[in-house]
Amino acid sequence: LGASEAIWKGHFGAPSFFCYTGIMDPILSFLSAGHSRMGKALLKPCDFTVASGKMLLVAGPNGAGKSTLLRMAAGVWPATTGRVVRAKRIAWVPDGIDGFAWLTIREWGLAWVPNEAKLKSIWEKLEILSQVSKPLGKCSRGTRQKALLSPFLAVPPDLLILDEPVATLDPSSGQAVLKLLRGLGCAVVFSCHLGRVAPGLADDYLILHDGDILARGSAVGGLDVEAIY
Repeated sequence: LGASEAIWKGHFGAPSFFCYTGIMDPILSFLSAGHSRMGKALLKPCDFTVASGKMLLVAGPNGAGKSTLLRMAAGVWPATTGRVVRAKRIAWVPDGIDGFAWLTIREWGLAWVPNEAKLKSIWEKLEILSQVSKPLGKCSRGTRQKALLSPFLAVPPDLLILDEPVATLDPSSGQAVLKLLRGLGCAVVFSCHLGRVAPGLADDYLILHDGDILARGSAVGGLDVEAIY
C-alpha cells in the first residue's frame, strides 16, 4: 500500500488517513494482534495498550516490524490474528510524501486545519514559517517532516501515529519536536531506529526484532535502545 493510496483520496482537503473508528477507552489496544502476508508473519501476535496522553516509542532496525505495527494501529492494515481497538480520531503520518509532493507547506496545513493563525504559531515554533510557500517535494527532509507534523501539532487528534518522525532531524531539532509532541495531551505512538531518547520524552517502549517484541518497559527515565538491543 503506497503512501498516496493510504493518505490521499484524490479530493484536496479530504486526506484519508484521518480515520474514524473504534471506541475511546482505551485509546489503543492490541489484543493478541498480529499481521501475516503470504504466509509470513510481519508482526507476531502481541498485546499492549496506550492510554490517553501517553507516548509509546516503537524501536528496532529496518524490517523489525515497526511500520507494520503502526499501520495496524492506524487501521490501514488489518489484524490477521487477534484484534486492535483504537480511538475514534486518529492521525497517521507515514514516512514519505508520495502523491502530494506538489502541495506547499501552507496547503498541506490548511487541508487539515482551516485556521492559519494556529498553523503559523506551530510553523514558527518549528522554524519553518519562512518556507510555507515551498512545495513539500522541494523541501529538505527535515523541513518536510516538520511540515507533515504541523497540522497535528496545531489541532491534536485522540491518537497520533508517527513513522520515524525525527529520523531526518538533527538531534536538537528532534528533541524539540518530541517535546512539542509531549505537550499535546493526546496519545502518541512513534517509531525510531536504534538510538537514544532523552528522559521525559516517552512513557513506554517496545523494541521489535523480526516481527516480535524483544523488550518492553518504561522510558520515563530515558532510553538507550542500542544498549537493550
